[in-house]
Amino acid sequence: MTIGYRAELRDRLLAAARRHPERTALWVEDRAYTYRELFARADALAGRLDERDEPFCLVYCGRNLTRYVAILASLLAGKAFVPMCPTSPPAYCEKVLKRLDGQVVAVLDSGDPDQDDRLRTMMAPPAPVLDHGPGPRWEGEPRRPQGGAYLMFTSGSTGVPKAVLVTLDNLTAYLDGAIELFGPTCEDRFAQVNNFTFDLSVHDIALPWTVGAAVYALPDQAVYKLPALVREHALTFWLSVPTTGVSLLDLGLLRPGALPSLRRTLFCGEPLPRRLAQAWHAANPDGELFNVYGPTECTIAVTSFGWRPDQDLPDVVPIGWPYPRQEVRVVGADLAGVAAGQTGELLLRGSQLVPGYHGDPEQTAARFVELPDAPGRWYRTGDLVAHDPRWGLVFKGRRDDQMQVRGHRVERLEVETLLRQVLGTEAVAVVGWPVAPGGLVQGLVAFVADTATPVPEMRRRISRELPEHLWPSRIHVGPLPQNRSLKVDYPQLRRRLEEES
Repeated sequence: MTIGYRAELRDRLLAAARRHPERTALWVEDRAYTYRELFARADALAGRLDERDEPFCLVYCGRNLTRYVAILASLLAGKAFVPMCPTSPPAYCEKVLKRLDGQVVAVLDSGDPDQDDRLRTMMAPPAPVLDHGPGPRWEGEPRRPQGGAYLMFTSGSTGVPKAVLVTLDNLTAYLDGAIELFGPTCEDRFAQVNNFTFDLSVHDIALPWTVGAAVYALPDQAVYKLPALVREHALTFWLSVPTTGVSLLDLGLLRPGALPSLRRTLFCGEPLPRRLAQAWHAANPDGELFNVYGPTECTIAVTSFGWRPDQDLPDVVPIGWPYPRQEVRVVGADLAGVAAGQTGELLLRGSQLVPGYHGDPEQTAARFVELPDAPGRWYRTGDLVAHDPRWGLVFKGRRDDQMQVRGHRVERLEVETLLRQVLGTEAVAVVGWPVAPGGLVQGLVAFVADTATPVPEMRRRISRELPEHLWPSRIHVGPLPQNRSLKVDYPQLRRRLEEES
């Protein structure tokens, strides 16, 4: 797909760095880097990127300085960064590289030189690997900008990830809306909690750097440390999936007043249970809490609801009203609008709507549609909502077999397809479980029949081939129940899990 390029986001980033050269731009691995230091490193790498024609920059890095330098350099040079975690299984990495089709340069710094070399061998044709160390300042205008900001891979029903290309204009529109709604300033300190292959991480990084604020890259796999780190660094902005908050709640870490410094808390990516909002408010009574919603295809988040403790809300906190300059519509199966209060599918459009799926015109045509009475492209989210005049949009579930698991959008069919390939049997069914109050899916359970493979061997194969968020927490071996149509009886599987619990 062809997209245009405008330098507006690049100019904003550079302007923030010039206004605040000695302010902290990034804290990572127990060290702070000023805007002067970070942008000097990023500018040198941006110059190297600008010498290349490839539109994508693969960022294969741990949670280290190089990761953030490469992301910033890509934005400055007008190249779309493609995040890839070093913990991703080789089979997944190969699928992503195949989708990039040689149109990529790479920045490698996983922290393990042998692992970096293994990724090099997967890249066919071989991709140029750029030096990410210090170098002469570039400070030029991009000569070969492509207009992409980042390329994120989301769940696909065929087992092949869908590649969502978010443009610089899309990202700029999101940042405009977020600044208008949440009011970040150069005094703020943002908690960077989210995995960088998850688009919420782009909010954590791009929003603060646009206004001269600081990004604090909190350690991976350390949920129990998060409240202490918020207090230690006096962090003021937080964005995470509700599952992270539920984990803190279950660990007893959301004690009253436990998060005193936060000014703004945003939850996104899953239904937000009312009980979590209440507990978070007790831990952060002086801050503001927002439930935001949005698929990757509409750039991070596109609706917002400001929670208050005096509201009489349902068990799942509403997702509210659209961001500035974005539009929503609730439709029935015929794509005609439904009456206020009725449940229908949520459609979205506006300047945050991406051009489509990279290299997949068929999926693009299926999900990006035109309506007879509302010209322009709309995205079919597959999410069911109803409009309430008090609260805006209220989330009601999915119209298909898609789930949000720990913030990752997961299609049941995709997981089952991949498990069949990995386990060598067709008799596989997957259920989202357990489900917390408010419909929050906290994990996956796999049911497998007709196999002599021991469960430990199944787990070994799964961990080698699939991303971690697709690993089932439990595997049941035995016959799969069938309904009258001789299809897998998923309600019966859920009842079985309920009885066991």
